[in-house]
Amino acid sequence: MLATTGADIAIHNTGGIRSTGEITAGGDVTLNQLYEICPFDNNIYLIEVTYQEIESLLNNNSIFYSLAADINLNDSSTYTVAVISYVYYWDQLDNIRSDQNIDTELYIRDVLVEDIRLKGLAEELFSPISNPLPTVGLLYE
Repeated sequence: MLATTGADIAIHNTGGIRSTGEITAGGDVTLNQLYEICPFDNNIYLIEVTYQEIESLLNNNSIFYSLAADINLNDSSTYTVAVISYVYYWDQLDNIRSDQNIDTELYIRDVLVEDIRLKGLAEELFSPISNPLPTVGLLYE
């Protein structure tokens, strides 16, 4: 989500990932497996927030988040956050949702498909967990 959108923070809910897809290192990855892993049609929203506005969300046990490499969270900064649509509509973001937010119209599963496709074109063997760095570049500007 970070590589695709250029966001500072990416947020996804833990329950949105439903399986490992039984993917093995060096094996083929199928679309069926990606649907098992990520069965929901969650698209990615971009929001601009302060740390104070999302601090409680980041401390929620039902989400996981990643920070861009150069980001250090502090109270005086504003951040671009990529958040999946399911989390975007949580009560914790009621005061943040607005017409200013951007629906990228990118489905998280499609981003995963594109990343794996690019890894295949580069003849890179896919290795789950041990190779989390994305190949996919900025798709949304």
